[in-house]
Amino acid sequence: MQVVMKRNGFFLSIAMISLLLSPSLSSCSTENFVMIYSGAEEERNTYLYQQLYDRFPEYEIIIQSVGSSMIYTKLANEGTYSDCDIFYDVDITNGAQLSSIEPSILCDLGPYSENIPDYADSVNNITTIEDGFIVDCKTNLGIVINTSVLDQHNVPIPKSFQDLLNPIYNNLIQMPNPKSSGTGYGFYNGMVSLLGKEAALDYFRQLRPNINEFTSSGSAPLKALERGEIGIAIGMVWQGIQYSNENPDIQTIIPEEGSPYNLFVMGMVEGHQEREAVPSVFEYLADELNYEQTIRFTSDVIYAEQAPSLTPNYPTNVSEIRMIGLKDPEYKKDLLDSWEY
Repeated sequence: MQVVMKRNGFFLSIAMISLLLSPSLSSCSTENFVMIYSGAEEERNTYLYQQLYDRFPEYEIIIQSVGSSMIYTKLANEGTYSDCDIFYDVDITNGAQLSSIEPSILCDLGPYSENIPDYADSVNNITTIEDGFIVDCKTNLGIVINTSVLDQHNVPIPKSFQDLLNPIYNNLIQMPNPKSSGTGYGFYNGMVSLLGKEAALDYFRQLRPNINEFTSSGSAPLKALERGEIGIAIGMVWQGIQYSNENPDIQTIIPEEGSPYNLFVMGMVEGHQEREAVPSVFEYLADELNYEQTIRFTSDVIYAEQAPSLTPNYPTNVSEIRMIGLKDPEYKKDLLDSWEY
């Protein structure tokens, strides 16, 4: 796990957290200490921390990088005694699971909702503040290619998910494993939503010979793609566009079938809002900062009134697959139990 902490120009190691938490060793009061568990990518965490530090120089803020499933597990096990004050970018299914089985862990967000921007209609129907969390991110998925590698193998650029089944792409594709990655689960659930469960399972059986690796990380296929180790990656559109802007050999394709997507949420741990620093940071994060990071990084539309992406060449009006069961933990469990790889 990585901890993002840039106060005084250095990065804080995990081993030093206990020193900050100790009142006798820390220069700050625990009243001014805020711990954020974040499932977001490194560049987003770094941006969020820098903005929070500029806004609240009087607070000691740590953003600890923790996988979405691990955040759920830690909160479910630790309850309101968790070191976590604010959770950020947790897969919505994990958030719904927590809200369902351990609702007392999640702070009532009603008192903090007045200034939170309105969400787009596409997400209003599946998540509400009453759940104890709000959507912080939407990640559309696409096909990202390295044209140089495809040229070396004399194969065409795929235009659809169906194209990826062609044996000419043998060992040229990486995708994240749905059991460890929200990106991988988004693709898996997208194909189930599009084709039905049995047809989707058959799709992945046919795709398997072309898969170089099922990675544990959602970002790993794009990194392998950039290194020229593979020709095709299943990845998040926003990351693909960033790679495309930096490397002319990389292109990001919205598949003809449409783009699958996943949603991620944030909230506070019950009782921790009694320390003034925690709701102050959360309100700024929910009311302003998350909007700023959305148009700067992920850019997929979650707000009713959302400015165009600040990322050059970001696609607009992306056609999406109508996703099923995004907020249903039992649906996700059933799909993951059926995953064969």
